Amino acid sequence: MPKGKRKLDHILTDATEKEIFGGNILESLIREEAATVVFVPHAGRSKAIKYIADKSKEIGFERLGNYKIVLIDWEKMMSTNPGEIFKIMVSELEIEELGGEDYLKIFNNLEKKIVKLVGEGIHLIFIFKQWERAEYPIQFFNNLVYLWRLDKTRIHYVFASNQSLVVDDKLNKYGKLAELVCANIVYYPLFGGDDREVVIQELAGKYKYVASNKQKDIISRISGGHPFLIKLGLRESVWLKDDSEAKWYKFFAESWEINKAFKDIWEVMPADDKRTVGQVANGEAISYGKVSEYLKGLRLVNEAAGKAVLFSEAFGNFLRNRKIEGGNELSVNQESGEIAVNGERVSDNFSLTEHKLLIFLIGVKNQVVTREKVAEILWGKDSYEKYSDWAMDKALYNLRKKLEKIGCRDKLQAIRRRGYRLIN
Repeated sequence: MPKGKRKLDHILTDATEKEIFGGNILESLIREEAATVVFVPHAGRSKAIKYIADKSKEIGFERLGNYKIVLIDWEKMMSTNPGEIFKIMVSELEIEELGGEDYLKIFNNLEKKIVKLVGEGIHLIFIFKQWERAEYPIQFFNNLVYLWRLDKTRIHYVFASNQSLVVDDKLNKYGKLAELVCANIVYYPLFGGDDREVVIQELAGKYKYVASNKQKDIISRISGGHPFLIKLGLRESVWLKDDSEAKWYKFFAESWEINKAFKDIWEVMPADDKRTVGQVANGEAISYGKVSEYLKGLRLVNEAAGKAVLFSEAFGNFLRNRKIEGGNELSVNQESGEIAVNGERVSDNFSLTEHKLLIFLIGVKNQVVTREKVAEILWGKDSYEKYSDWAMDKALYNLRKKLEKIGCRDKLQAIRRRGYRLIN
């Protein structure tokens, strides 16, 4: 039994739980600051958030005094209107007069309830479970700041995200909330050592997986401590009764679920980190000291003799098989006018106006384009009538989502007070 092993209602070793939950997160709240917790995609965010909610007393949240945890889950949203978030907050605080579909009334009722509770000495801990989905006009984020300022000592925000938030195009959209989002970045890393053993033992017991010790060792190493990959490996052990490492690498290479997880991990990486990871995957000797805090903190990149190595050789195989060299490149075929990614045609993914804007941005790659120029390209001579901050934000949000789907996440960046640029 690994040192620090706890019962199965605990998710990691004592030392790790104390460091992440009782230390990094709770200490931020005690300092009257927000905490942003960054997770690797598919690596236990829901379980970790549930653990905080269920085990807050054991973690030590009573150090704050009387408190109430309010979980904001995007899965509960009935529409994409940002007012739905306030509606969920109202519901979680058990406010009798919800306000129907009148979002201003909902917000006012929420404000009154918060003032009442903090006035009674209760600390309110709002945990935003899927914060990366918060793609809203800047006023929404300023409203959250307004609520926080009602009592900065007793209102606490925890932002849980599966991607880095400390990049210009994300921070710019948060307005006054950006300072809170950046106050304390807590990385929830892939598991190493004893924590892997805890996860393997828990999953094997919960799902009745019977894997040999040799298989568990192989799965642990190939997974790189990623809990979802560990689970899939243990599940496969029901059929793959083999201790051959080569066969297990073959399974990791062919499993569509694992490939989907690898794809999601890759796509949410900031552009600079993609370049680093792509270089490491292709065998370049990169000093570990040059690796970003994002990659180090999540243990997506580890150290071996002073050099950077990927968390999983299977992930490296995934990248090499797709000829990823640190980033996907957008280009325009000068004869046909078609847009392509690494030579593959993708024009059909975009509307006519989006296609026109992309062609322009590709042509002036890495240069900042003003919002006024973007408006002119999108709406032509009618730009004066159709242009508004909301319309611009919505149009660029839709374009970003489409770029993400073709493997070009973080290509389109917002430059504060200046405009936009395409990193290519």
